[in-house]
Amino acid sequence: MATSSKRCAVGARVTRLLLIHDRDEDANWIRLMLAHSPRGVFHVECSSSVSEALEYLDSHEMDLVLLESAFPQPEFMETLGRIRNAYPSIPVVVLTNSDDKTLGIEAVRRGAQDYLVKGKMDSYLLASSLHYAIERKKLEVALGDSIGEWHATFDAIGNPIFLVDVNGTI
Repeated sequence: MATSSKRCAVGARVTRLLLIHDRDEDANWIRLMLAHSPRGVFHVECSSSVSEALEYLDSHEMDLVLLESAFPQPEFMETLGRIRNAYPSIPVVVLTNSDDKTLGIEAVRRGAQDYLVKGKMDSYLLASSLHYAIERKKLEVALGDSIGEWHATFDAIGNPIFLVDVNGTI
């Protein structure tokens, strides 16, 4: 497991990122982009396999996962699913060579927070996407918690309840 981070001002928020990559050159490129990002400080841990990444997540708290892949679509979607199933509260951003919009939409439908194409982004866009993914995931988790609380409250009430609008319509 390789690590990289840049020095930051005292009290600055450090975003902990687990990068799952299939080529060391790409991992170095991503590290370099994030090291020069004006959008915050990143501590990057790298893994070259999904199994190693899942083991790492078992014992380390991370803010998000960046899944960089050149795998074929079926294998790639399976990898995304494994990560999402094992750690549903950790946002995943996908980074790939493919500019296939269908693949991007499918990745988002399967739980990725964003889909980025190598060669069509800079350090600012990458860092922004990662930060926005974290915030979207926080909102998604809060919404799920609220829905669960709503169901628990209404399931506990023994009498029927009718909800009406301002016009008295049920």
